Amino acid sequence: MQPDEDHRFKAIVEAASDAILSSSLDGVIESWNPGAERLFGYSSGEAIGMHLLRLVPREDREQILTLLRRVAAGESLDGIESKRLLRDGTELEVSLSLSPIRDAGERVVGVAAVARDISSRKRFEQQLRELALRDPLTGLYNRRQFEAELERELALARRTGRRGVVLMIDLDRFKDVNDAFGHAAGDEMLCAVAGVLARRLRSSDLIARIGGDEFAAILLDSDAEMGEAIARSLEERISALRGGGEGTITTSASIGSAPFGAEDDGRGEVLQRADEAMYARKREKV
Repeated sequence: MQPDEDHRFKAIVEAASDAILSSSLDGVIESWNPGAERLFGYSSGEAIGMHLLRLVPREDREQILTLLRRVAAGESLDGIESKRLLRDGTELEVSLSLSPIRDAGERVVGVAAVARDISSRKRFEQQLRELALRDPLTGLYNRRQFEAELERELALARRTGRRGVVLMIDLDRFKDVNDAFGHAAGDEMLCAVAGVLARRLRSSDLIARIGGDEFAAILLDSDAEMGEAIARSLEERISALRGGGEGTITTSASIGSAPFGAEDDGRGEVLQRADEAMYARKREKV
């Protein structure tokens, strides 16, 4: 590289917003640009001479050693997503590009690395995944995720004998609330019911809104007697809800419970039993 080109290259490295650094083949840091100082929190004086493993969480250290070996063999790597440790111990999601540094004889003598902060992007992706699993009104899981979780729990029950209960929850005459008071009042009541379910059930239980006025729950490590007791308790609490400006809006729920265990073949069978129990509960109220 000519002197002018060398100067321009150094200026670009110094001005880059990404962390740009280099290390020996055994991982000792040899150069460290201002972008690396801003990203990782170490000054160049602190970082140069430090081993790259200082920047890597313990569980990911074998990965970086493997990457160093691959680059030492002449391979260039791009777009590797990994976690790195900042100076204060915080973990950060980064995207890495690694390239071999060669001497005049084309022998690999070091590793050039570019690290880019992708934590905002990863948070956004996680938010999108959560939105795909959630009912937008209540924040509870949606039907698709509820059924996926039930499949998982049934598979676990077949392997371990773990037992549980599915609750099917249907609000009685909920259409009357919407017709008489409007959809905003109906939405308020649905959120209130979701709140009752969240407060009454355990954090280990899974709650979902699976339809307009239908909710469902998976009670883990529960039996038929416990499921029935919780169903009746939830009915009482939902009936006690009052909505509207003067507390004039009320609702009630019919809840069916269906225990499941190792003997159940699939979610269809369990959901059918829960539905049947819920409709039987409705008929009792007529």
